[in-house]
Amino acid sequence: MGSFSDPRTPFSRILIGSQEREVSSLEEALGFIRECDGDGLAELLASQARAAGMDGDKAILALKGRLDAFRSVLAEY
Repeated sequence: MGSFSDPRTPFSRILIGSQEREVSSLEEALGFIRECDGDGLAELLASQARAAGMDGDKAILALKGRLDAFRSVLAEY
């Protein structure tokens, strides 16, 4: 499972698969995402689709969109 938290502190906690890290910047978050294995990232994206009540073709399109967005952001850094 994966999740993002947004506490009222200068840090955010990111959980991807079984790995967890506190980050304070986009650069740190992207670095952590790069370090994670593909299974953990896939589970993060899938859990977000499930939480939004998506399934079937709708979930696949949402997953593709999120992967494209991740790829785009990672390519910039």
